[in-house]
Amino acid sequence: MADDLRDHLIKEYTALKDFERQAHDYYTDHLDLIKDKKLKTVISGIVREELHHESIAGELIKLAESLPAGGAKADIEGAGDAITAIGEATEDLESPMTLLVQTNLENYPRTCQALITYFRKQDRSVRYVSVNKPASKLKRILKKRGAEVDDVSFIDPATSTTGIMLDPKNLTTLSVLFTRNAEEDMVVIVDSLSVLSVYHSKDTLQRFVHSTTMGAKRKSVDLIYITMDAESDIGSDPSFDAFFDEVAKV
Repeated sequence: MADDLRDHLIKEYTALKDFERQAHDYYTDHLDLIKDKKLKTVISGIVREELHHESIAGELIKLAESLPAGGAKADIEGAGDAITAIGEATEDLESPMTLLVQTNLENYPRTCQALITYFRKQDRSVRYVSVNKPASKLKRILKKRGAEVDDVSFIDPATSTTGIMLDPKNLTTLSVLFTRNAEEDMVVIVDSLSVLSVYHSKDTLQRFVHSTTMGAKRKSVDLIYITMDAESDIGSDPSFDAFFDEVAKV
């Protein structure tokens, strides 16, 4: 059934704020354990980002609370609309394909859920590369939202299942992680182009995206980038669209 829009948004934004706080606490707890200076600098930057994201979520909660009660009804079908948008964007594409998924802060959690759910329902192997979120927390949140994550391979800056540590500043290593030991027909989801834009210029990222999309096709791997659809976000620049077979707005 449908919930009141105000209550629904408050619930969604509160969950998002909690998610960002958990990410902040996770990386903060690991800072003292990290000896490598370069990695420590990277993690410190991520901690600052998570605080910023938490602050934004707090402002969204305030906006939701300012809405009048008993207003329009919200769609609480979870990731239903997002799954539909992804399906429409990919229905005419043949593997190996590349996809840019543009979302926003409000729809970000259900977009991640939708991508995993859509491809797992097709019995596809999925590798989820999280550039700044701890995989353990992300997996827990997605599982609560109903995503089938038990068979999904997660990679983040704090852990490594491939023997290589993820560093968002090192694009060469990052590109290797996308497809290393990837089986044919695997789906690799990169979360996100927005975070990478914090560390790299537009020109550098364009070369990186072009290289990784071509490399994925050569290895028969579907490659999907998530980005925030905002004027201030580099991933929303139309010049990036040319590197992908399709762009989906979720």
